[in-house]
Amino acid sequence: MADPNDPWRRLLEANTRYLDAWGQLTVRWLTELTQSARVTSDAPGAPREATVRHSDPAQAGPPRPMALVLEGRAGTTARGAFLVENHFPHPVEGAVEVVTDGDGPALPLVFEPSPLSLPPGGQTVVRVGILVPEELDPDRDHHVTFRVVGVDGPEIPAVVRRLPT
Repeated sequence: MADPNDPWRRLLEANTRYLDAWGQLTVRWLTELTQSARVTSDAPGAPREATVRHSDPAQAGPPRPMALVLEGRAGTTARGAFLVENHFPHPVEGAVEVVTDGDGPALPLVFEPSPLSLPPGGQTVVRVGILVPEELDPDRDHHVTFRVVGVDGPEIPAVVRRLPT
């Protein structure tokens, strides 16, 4: 019989749990994406085709990290989702905090679930939505960062963008 303290066995079990978690996350993400697409495409005035923006690379400035993008026309709801994990050996609770770039209007972001409650080693997909306000400038990206207070994890960079009408 194999020794349960064997480092190779523990490594294999950890990798198996990791891959299983990614599989579950993928299924949840695809479900959320499908539901969001269905809700968005059924909404009155919802965009029907993709918008491509071209910019001059010389004026782009330094590259930004990959970000969750929430975009839509004024009056429509833009949606997204991200994963939050509890790496602590004890339960954690916290709410999502939004840090803006300090340069634009307050953004009416809604998070679900809120507040979060995670068991040790637990994870959940947090859905975020915003009813895109008319006063949001359609000619610029509004950068924000999400972080969950009380949970050890990375900050989530995001961009809120109002598409031109």
